[in-house]
Amino acid sequence: MDIFGTTWSQVNETSGLMPDLSRTYPFGIDPAWKGAPNELDFYNSFKMKLSIIFGITQMSVGIFISLANAMAMKRPHSLVNIWFNVVPQIMFLWSIFGYMCFLIFYKWYIDWPHLPPPIPNPPFILPLIINMFLQPSTPPDPLMFPGQHSLHYF
Repeated sequence: MDIFGTTWSQVNETSGLMPDLSRTYPFGIDPAWKGAPNELDFYNSFKMKLSIIFGITQMSVGIFISLANAMAMKRPHSLVNIWFNVVPQIMFLWSIFGYMCFLIFYKWYIDWPHLPPPIPNPPFILPLIINMFLQPSTPPDPLMFPGQHSLHYF
């Protein structure tokens, strides 16, 4: 569905599509991706990232419902359930997967080729998360944001 029109245009018959750098696509996916040579790679990557975001959101809602349930029960072991079940689950979920969701949104938001030190290809998120655990003292290359290495080491 093409609601906002594409931000790409064909200059002449021999050249490919050129972006209109004066504006960005307001919401959703630019229709120019339909029929692009890397269409399948793009859509699969987008669907995977969106599935992670929806999954983390759903798991967070489930944990908060568990918290509401424990608070409503008013039993002596409800505080034990909150402190030894709900709190560790939220801390684990958001310290790893919440950070991954942050990286996904950050990667979508930043205009990588136009950064002060230009980065032609933004870093991949999955190897970054894996190396955060396997090689905590090694700084990621390239850094996505200042202080990222300190955050990984923490």
